[in-house]
Amino acid sequence: MSFLQTALVTWSKNSVLIGIYTAAFLDLLGVGVIIARIPQYLESLQASHTLIGAHASLYGILQLFASPVVGRISDLYGRRPTLLVVLLFTSLGYLLFALTDTIWIFFLFRIPTGLMKHSLTTARLCLTDITKQENRTIRMGRYSAVATTGFAIGLTMGGHIMDRFGFKAVACTTSTIFFLNFILSWWLIHPTRNTHSKTSKRVDFDWLQIISFTRSDVWSKISLLMVQRFFLFISMTMLQRSKYRILRGRFGTSPMDISYIASLQCLMSVIAAMSLKVISQFYSDNAQLRRHACVVITLSIVGSLFANRLWIFIIFLLALDAMAPVQRVIETQLCFICTAPEEKGEVLGVCQSVWALTRILAPQIAGILMDYHYNFPLIIASTFAIIGTSHMFFHATSKSEETKKTN
Repeated sequence: MSFLQTALVTWSKNSVLIGIYTAAFLDLLGVGVIIARIPQYLESLQASHTLIGAHASLYGILQLFASPVVGRISDLYGRRPTLLVVLLFTSLGYLLFALTDTIWIFFLFRIPTGLMKHSLTTARLCLTDITKQENRTIRMGRYSAVATTGFAIGLTMGGHIMDRFGFKAVACTTSTIFFLNFILSWWLIHPTRNTHSKTSKRVDFDWLQIISFTRSDVWSKISLLMVQRFFLFISMTMLQRSKYRILRGRFGTSPMDISYIASLQCLMSVIAAMSLKVISQFYSDNAQLRRHACVVITLSIVGSLFANRLWIFIIFLLALDAMAPVQRVIETQLCFICTAPEEKGEVLGVCQSVWALTRILAPQIAGILMDYHYNFPLIIASTFAIIGTSHMFFHATSKSEETKKTN
């Protein structure tokens, strides 16, 4: 076999994997370009802080209800067509942002992206479908690292584009990135046995099938994990939402230094995600790794509340950013283990709904509390983290005792 033939065979085998990683990178690259610019643009339109918070909550509300539906659609009709549809509509949704200077129309144009921005989740499902159980941890870690790298680059790109050309150029750039993602995903993520739905037969479009997740037992299988996920996610989100105010108020950190700290946090997340396989080798099972990661996250949040030096606060932030991707990846794997293979899209949709719920509540709670003192959100965040971790250990102990009695 010639070198060219060997290269073509290798490319054919790896093109789907390359396409999935590319989709993850471009997805958060596009999000990074625009996400920090939206509040700035709304402020320029004379929107109040309440309206800006409501805009963020609107996206979370739409994601809360749409995530399980899109996950169910991908289970029934295939990952690739679902991914291509959500990428195309997300591209159109961000393009609409460039067409208005009115606050309420801007809110209206948030609906398409809120309902259809599920490309990162669907690409993750594609990766899960083509990966054997024993290789999922390392591939999911790499997926998270690639996506985080795209987000970090996007934040820098968005700032430069906003300063030079304004928000409409930012929106057009984001739309272009998602359209490019659509084209590359169409080309690279070709249909395979694993990336289709569980049946090869033609499935008619049936809304009753799509919304049947509300009557399924998926939630009962992963309810304990989701309760713990909620408390830890809302605590982490509240810390991230109040971080900049704390850095300015408690330590007098300059905006430039805050941007350096944010870049360092992204770097730590990438390193941790890439090292996930090495970290997992020190543990006998994923449940134990998850418990330890949650303990570190809780101690980091509590420690940040009492940190009286900037370098100590940064160490706690970096510890949190190191363990957060570990906790997310391992938790997703545990959810997949608890449920049937044909329910993966629905399971990941439920996980995304819990995350969306924290995005609805955390900004509002943190914003209200920061009006009184910048440390108040951290007090509540620490409480939530302790509740979530305690709940996890309580049920782990109860399950262990039940196992001993059975034996």
